[in-house]
Amino acid sequence: MVETLSRLLQVPVVLMGSGLPDANVHFPNEFFLLDNFDKGLRTLVYYWRHLPDVERKEDLTKNPQSARLLCG
Repeated sequence: MVETLSRLLQVPVVLMGSGLPDANVHFPNEFFLLDNFDKGLRTLVYYWRHLPDVERKEDLTKNPQSARLLCG
């Protein structure tokens, strides 16, 4: 699905998770901490604010600081 979306829109697709491995996703006792929700929102704001600073064809493995997200 993600590859199809990227191909159709001709743009990279970025997936970001903000849940924890022990949150029991899709089980009857699943949960999501509000603190993680807040951190996820801050991460998205940071990402969108700084996305223009990252050159499209830049190899992020050579400059990992340009892809660092605010998580705290």
